[in-house]
Amino acid sequence: MTQSSITELDGLEGKLSVQSTAKERRGGVMISTESNRRFSYENGESYYPIAFEADWLFALDAENANDISIS
Repeated sequence: MTQSSITELDGLEGKLSVQSTAKERRGGVMISTESNRRFSYENGESYYPIAFEADWLFALDAENANDISIS
């Protein structure tokens, strides 16, 4: 059963089905076992997040009513 401060999400019940990864899949992204400054897939292949910053740059100056300064 879920516990949440959001009323709609509190007290929910359900089932979770977990299966082994198919051979052609790389697995999830995790911190590399070779360096804690790198990422890798669970199968050991390197993972490099392309455009990692793009998902938050839009909010960099969100509180500025006059938009982002270009000077």
